[in-house]
Amino acid sequence: MPLVHASSTATQQLQALSLQISSLRLSSIGLNDDFIWRLNSINSFSVNSLYKLQKAFPKPNSSLASIWNLKIPPRMKIFMWRLAQDRLATLDNLKRRGWHLPNRCCMCNSQEETSQHLFNDCSFFLQTIHFAKSASNMLVSVQCVSMVDFILDSSANKTHRELPAILSFVIWRQRCARIFEGVMLSASELVFQAFFDWQALNNFNSL
Repeated sequence: MPLVHASSTATQQLQALSLQISSLRLSSIGLNDDFIWRLNSINSFSVNSLYKLQKAFPKPNSSLASIWNLKIPPRMKIFMWRLAQDRLATLDNLKRRGWHLPNRCCMCNSQEETSQHLFNDCSFFLQTIHFAKSASNMLVSVQCVSMVDFILDSSANKTHRELPAILSFVIWRQRCARIFEGVMLSASELVFQAFFDWQALNNFNSL
């Protein structure tokens, strides 16, 4: 089949490359496959060369490591890990990946959707936090820092960090439900869900 969209020069280059590939002949006579370690001069594995390779890369963010110590389900830990690195499928991230979508926060309908907006500035988020604070003193400290910073703060009480993590996950779950299912819950209903999930986890962890 002719290359309709290729120029004559590109077609000639492809034909020349095809001829070169077809002229290659591989022979296995007298040859054996060998494992070669390219990280040292002797081409053989050594712990020292692997250690030097490891030191060449930057150390992982210690604040992110604190997420895995929380006693919450793995799906929530993965969610928090992605949120902390701005890797959620928010509309601004989808647009950067080539999706052509109108960017409007479905929670407040007034601003563009970003991770920063959803979990710090959104009026619906702030209303949810207000309800949660009135129900528990564990979220009082969140008013001084962002929700994500508070959850990543390993010096804070681990139990106090688990409830905000669950609440963040519940807010994201509601955001997805609004977009894909048309389900719209109030801020107080989300707080009830978060406290219910948190209490269920505490009962499970105490067994």
